[in-house]
Amino acid sequence: VDDDPTARELLYHQISTNHPNINVVGEAANGAEAYQLLDKLNPDVVFLDMHMPGGSGIDLIDKFKKPSFRTIFYSTFSHYALDAIKRDAFDYLLKPLDPSDLNSCLNKLSDKMVTEAELRSKSYYKKIELFTKGQLHYIAHKDILYIQAAGSYSTVYTSKGERLVVSKNLKALEQLLDDTDFC
Repeated sequence: VDDDPTARELLYHQISTNHPNINVVGEAANGAEAYQLLDKLNPDVVFLDMHMPGGSGIDLIDKFKKPSFRTIFYSTFSHYALDAIKRDAFDYLLKPLDPSDLNSCLNKLSDKMVTEAELRSKSYYKKIELFTKGQLHYIAHKDILYIQAAGSYSTVYTSKGERLVVSKNLKALEQLLDDTDFC
């Protein structure tokens, strides 16, 4: 998001040339355009100029209670950096954009996103321990299709075609799962 088309073009060129794994999904010349695009495109990261006609980058960010995207501010003015930090900016880059600063920022961002993805995927490998018919079963969270309640019992249905009746109610199994992937 930048009112200067040359600055947008330069940023796009540096990203597409040096970081082909990043897909630029849109651009905007002001906060009003950006607000509509952000709602429509739901990006992971937004590069946002600070000083634009009709409202600053800070004004745009303040329209969101908790943005679902990371913000990388970039501006000719360094005195906005504190305001950016207060709004949980991922980074603050100065114009003219130094390619090494941009690369450093994007590498740091990539590392952080990979780490977060790994943490989220760990639940994929979690297992719960179920005792049924005198046998102990270890069922991976990823293999559980659903659990059906039946009073003080529950039936666990798995992707492997298993149907395990356990003497735990749904609430007890929910606590064992301890995972936000289940509802």
